[in-house]
Amino acid sequence: MVSVYCKWAYEIGRKLCLTADENFEEALNEARQKDIELKKAKQNGKLEDLPILHGIPFSVKEQIDLKDTRSTLGTASYVDRDVNEDAHAVKILR
Repeated sequence: MVSVYCKWAYEIGRKLCLTADENFEEALNEARQKDIELKKAKQNGKLEDLPILHGIPFSVKEQIDLKDTRSTLGTASYVDRDVNEDAHAVKILR
């Protein structure tokens, strides 16, 4: 599912200038890790220990801080702003 999303985001997002930062490699690596965690939880009968949103991909608008990405809030003066921490909403989703 993540690879399909990345493909479409790459093709359509770039064509229409819809993306500010693209973290495809990070998303694919995280998806692989979540798949491993899910497999282990199934093997150990511990599915109930996984968070409700475990493994569900999400994208974040660039107005919301995402660690190590650009978050300009649509303002030119924030173009070089460093984001060192995820926004609270992103922490909850993760």
